[in-house]
Amino acid sequence: MSGLRRVDRPALLAVASALLALPFVVDSAASAVQRNPLSLLLAVPLFVLGGIGVRARLRAQRRVRRLATLLEVGRALGSALDPADVFRAIRAQVASVMDAAGFYVAVADRDRNVLRYRYLADAAGEYPPMERPFEGTTAGLCVRRDEAILMRDVPRDRLRYDLGERQTFGADEERSVIVAPLRIRGEVIGAISAQSVRPGAYDAGDLELLVAIANEAAVAIERADLHERSARLLRQLFELH
Repeated sequence: MSGLRRVDRPALLAVASALLALPFVVDSAASAVQRNPLSLLLAVPLFVLGGIGVRARLRAQRRVRRLATLLEVGRALGSALDPADVFRAIRAQVASVMDAAGFYVAVADRDRNVLRYRYLADAAGEYPPMERPFEGTTAGLCVRRDEAILMRDVPRDRLRYDLGERQTFGADEERSVIVAPLRIRGEVIGAISAQSVRPGAYDAGDLELLVAIANEAAVAIERADLHERSARLLRQLFELH
């Protein structure tokens, strides 16, 4: 698996500008303190407020990014009725905002205690669907706990979650993984996951975004499955008559 996470250029420019200006701010503050020590008391709150302003802008940019992504996800998934097309569209939307060289969609079969990996893909291409038990998988952990999972260092974090030996579907070894639950009417029906060969490839913002995408994806998957079942029933009725 390979691929570089997209850079939020406005946020990067804001941080870079702040760093470039920092030496001049420090020099000016030092001169002011030498002339009047009381100015330090005034400078500290202003410096703190400036930092808060940068953080607020970054939070606002993340909210805009999330909203724009969800709008695009809704548009891309709105007309897809074939499950395979839905899975590919979900992966494409995730890959547009984060490293998703490795990606899967897994659906839980609780009666058999297995996960059906209905879509698996990495940089080498797509793989045939497969089944695996809940135990020892990040998707199983996500479904069991009904919570999103962030692994910045897979070997270390698998030990922390007591997942045992790593299982993979491709040739490359992922070093970072995020998993989000697929929910329909409050019930967890499965999980989607993005993986990267780079350690530390994801952060809490990426996880929050994947959770939001998963909510849209679950509805699209259910709609496509219903359409497929309806089409199959119609074909059977025509064959009977």
